[in-house]
Amino acid sequence: MSIEILYEDNHLIAVNKKAGDLVQGDKTEDEPLVDLVKAYIKKKIQQTRRC
Repeated sequence: MSIEILYEDNHLIAVNKKAGDLVQGDKTEDEPLVDLVKAYIKKKIQQTRRC
């Protein structure tokens, strides 16, 4: 699953939550939106530090 970033700055990130996307984890163990956003931020920080 991919995420659509609507707005991003140093203090705020806004994503488009599609119908059916989980916001928090549940018993299905599907990846929730919050984990996708965390992974996106982590990847972006790692790319910034390499430069």
